[in-house]
Amino acid sequence: MYTHNNPLKYTDKSGHCDEECEARRSQIAARANWLAKNRNDLGLDDVDILALTVDYAATFYSDDDQDSYKDFINDVASVFVGYSTGGEDLIQEGLKEVGIGEGPGDHKIENYDLGDDGYKPQFQDGDDQAHHLWFYVQVGALPVGRTVAVVGNLAHETILFNGPGGIGPFGNPFDLDFAKVTMAPPFISLGYGRSATDILLGLASSELGNKLRGGDILFSEVGDWIREHIGTGDPNARRKSNDLWLD
Repeated sequence: MYTHNNPLKYTDKSGHCDEECEARRSQIAARANWLAKNRNDLGLDDVDILALTVDYAATFYSDDDQDSYKDFINDVASVFVGYSTGGEDLIQEGLKEVGIGEGPGDHKIENYDLGDDGYKPQFQDGDDQAHHLWFYVQVGALPVGRTVAVVGNLAHETILFNGPGGIGPFGNPFDLDFAKVTMAPPFISLGYGRSATDILLGLASSELGNKLRGGDILFSEVGDWIREHIGTGDPNARRKSNDLWLD
């Protein structure tokens, strides 16, 4: 009833994803895993894998139907962030981002760890940046998402983040990962996923989410937006991956 008999276009307001929706997301996850598994043969980096997965997710949607932006965003989140719905799961992930509680799950890139290869230097900190990027795309797509993104970034990427070295409700200001403290990219890391680079990536990603919500960017354009604004990857990555996929 909530999906108006069109589960590929609409999502149950409770966050439920029915069989057709799950089948779609399983196909997207399969494509992402295939890209990760064959990354060396394809000459792909971590940004390529993310952007190509987004390209594929966009094929399930019409650019004329931007009202489906939430479903599109959550499809990609099911692979890179760790859950397949927004709503309550997004809140749980947000609490984890600021050091309170556990997230709703692990991403669906199976056995292929993603990092920051191919990202612009200012977005590199040695961690899985696809997870961080797409979480903030989700946040940026909220009605006041850009503001939430700024607050969340400052909470997670400073000593406010209560990581393993935390003191009471706050992080340990002396708990620095000195191996990552530099005057050049990737600048500075405070350990446990906290870094100045993540602040920059979160702001850029929330802008993408905001553009999707406002209809300022089409589904078919998102992959190229990531390549242009986030990555330094091979512009021929899409063609090469499609050729091998067809083979």
